[in-house]
Amino acid sequence: MENMFTDMYAYARTQEYDKLDAVVVVGDYVETGLTGEYEAYARSWQKNILPETSFLCLQAGHELIHGAASTHTLYTGNDMGMHAEINGYHFVLISNVRFFFDENGNIVKNENGSDMVVEAPDADCDLDWIENALETAEADTGETKPIFTFHHHPIGNTILGSGTNAPDWNNDPIFTPLFNNYTQLVDFSAHTHIPNMHPRSIMQKNFTAFSAGPLYYAAGTSDYKEVYYSLRQGVSTASGLTVVEVDAEGRIRMLPYDLTRREFHTEIGAGKENEQLILYVESAGDKSTWLYTEERNDVKDLPVFEEAAKVRRIDFTDSYVNPR
Repeated sequence: MENMFTDMYAYARTQEYDKLDAVVVVGDYVETGLTGEYEAYARSWQKNILPETSFLCLQAGHELIHGAASTHTLYTGNDMGMHAEINGYHFVLISNVRFFFDENGNIVKNENGSDMVVEAPDADCDLDWIENALETAEADTGETKPIFTFHHHPIGNTILGSGTNAPDWNNDPIFTPLFNNYTQLVDFSAHTHIPNMHPRSIMQKNFTAFSAGPLYYAAGTSDYKEVYYSLRQGVSTASGLTVVEVDAEGRIRMLPYDLTRREFHTEIGAGKENEQLILYVESAGDKSTWLYTEERNDVKDLPVFEEAAKVRRIDFTDSYVNPR
């Protein structure tokens, strides 16, 4: 946390607009929700944050193992549902309860008879509250400028790790029908620990979905050879965050940052390893400008391996990777 604040303030000071307007934490900020963990977390962010910066933090599952909504509010200063307006843009944070309850207050079971652990909105930010927040935001900024939403578990069938075979926490039936009405939505989630420089950490279908990146450690994805980018420096785990910049017209730049190496990620492949990785959303509400759709995989010519090309095998063990 200290390195995150230090590096982000240092970066901001190099820009024409030199302030860090907000830091948003997308849940699972403590391990088991013990009081000592909350206290350490609160000391960390309160020690390092400056008055110019809004601290927005939502609750997810780990906070509820031994904690509660009241504990989250006490140590973060955030309600379960937060609707903030910062410099003309709307931020909607949605905390979740640990289980999905039906209208009678009973925990819903899945087809296997297990309790459904999903991102069911808390009573203080239920679907009616979310819809009202989105309506208010759209009435203020229009149908093209982005509305930023944040919740812990990814929306089903969007970014990597949210497919139809995802675990029971897949919240597709809960949020998707509502979110699909807001093309300009830019939705940040977490949970999967996808490295935020992975090409499939962003997907644009009916709205823009993005993995915020894991501050602590990244999980392995066997399809991407540089998923543990920090191995180049002999570091066994990678962590990251995303700098999000939006201008007065609503244009967005997302800059994935490697907090382990303490530098911005570069492009990987296609001979661009020395170029900084920047994701662009020209107009969140105009699909014709989108770059990160399913069609981005379509190519006119099939790739051809060079004659001297070699294969490298990567073995994954737990949360670590051993390249060979």
